[in-house]
Amino acid sequence: MACAQIGLLYTDGVIEPENARGDSFGEFKFEQVVRDNQSRAPSELLDQLLSEIREWQPPRYPSKTTLRSSSSMWFGEVIL
Repeated sequence: MACAQIGLLYTDGVIEPENARGDSFGEFKFEQVVRDNQSRAPSELLDQLLSEIREWQPPRYPSKTTLRSSSSMWFGEVIL
């Protein structure tokens, strides 16, 4: 990876949550959120991604989604 790039690892729990209509969050939505927030700090990008997933998924479905991101400045794991 080049300087200023990040790696983002995620479980299937990130793309599988369904909204009230039964539509999956999906890889396209995941990529869209990442692209729209790629200039933000990694921790802010993850916060935004988790926010989008929470808005997408009805609250009645508990999730054990794990996101990991690494860069030269930050490594973290967030469980939704």
